[in-house]
Amino acid sequence: SNHKGAITVQSEPGQGSTFTLYLPAVDAAAQEAVLPSAQLQSGQATILLVDDEPFITEVESAILENLGHTVQVCNSGAEALAYYRDHYKHIDLVILDIVMPGMNGEETFLGLRSINPEVKVLLASGYSAEGQAEKLLQMGCKGFLQKPFTSSLLSRKVMEIWKGEPAPPDNPPASEH
Repeated sequence: SNHKGAITVQSEPGQGSTFTLYLPAVDAAAQEAVLPSAQLQSGQATILLVDDEPFITEVESAILENLGHTVQVCNSGAEALAYYRDHYKHIDLVILDIVMPGMNGEETFLGLRSINPEVKVLLASGYSAEGQAEKLLQMGCKGFLQKPFTSSLLSRKVMEIWKGEPAPPDNPPASEH
């Protein structure tokens, strides 16, 4: 994070996890500048979040639900396919981790697509888009987020893919590239 802060996680069996975010003290005006609400796009999509790391699904779910979305979490590809098969008519978007034990992102994507050829998938990975992600984008995935990503970027990518149009950028480009 660029706040020079830290996140600690404490997990207790049966108690859930406690996330503590340490941010340097800043006055309210400076804090406003960090996350103008325009950068966070709210919406009411129903999202299937597929990731084997509970830490990530908890944080992403919290961000998305805070923006108004409904989130269903699955911790494996097999679980995601079983859930999607029963509920795909109500799911607007799938956020899919590429690297998972068991069924990987590609197998999961092919399974989702066989249930619903129109499935909208946003890939997430700690690795860059080259290789696996690039192949999946060519196969029909709609977008890619490299972890770790900001809540602002997550919110915009979700809206972009859900609505099928690019979200407005944070800042209008100063010049054409």
